[in-house]
Amino acid sequence: MTRVEVDALDAVVVDGELLDAAGFLENEKIELTSLTTGARLALAVRRSEPNGAEVAVLGPAAHLMKPGDLVSLSSFGWLKDKAARKHQPTIVRVDELNRPVEITGPKRERAEPTKATEPPRPEKKDKKKKEKKQPKLAP
Repeated sequence: MTRVEVDALDAVVVDGELLDAAGFLENEKIELTSLTTGARLALAVRRSEPNGAEVAVLGPAAHLMKPGDLVSLSSFGWLKDKAARKHQPTIVRVDELNRPVEITGPKRERAEPTKATEPPRPEKKDKKKKEKKQPKLAP
């Protein structure tokens, strides 16, 4: 942990190189665990300038951390059974300056954000409307 800032929006700011190595998406919800104090926090991740070696906690969560704390960042997601059984995590280990020194697991490509879509709605059964017969008028 390089910096804490209480008077800011709630987030964890991570060096761009680390963000890309881990495959995190900016604004993704991640879990930050302090290996020093044991505190666990769920925060949005934000990108800082690459090669800045920054890992900073912003907002009220900063009360639970201090510069120099060792932290772990994790991302979770939902997978279907078949995909979950094949999934391998990406693990990025860093040195004392927060530079990646070892990356294990599949390389994650940085995905472009997609437009949010509505979940599919159940199909409605077509009910054929019975046509009402008009009475014939006598001439």
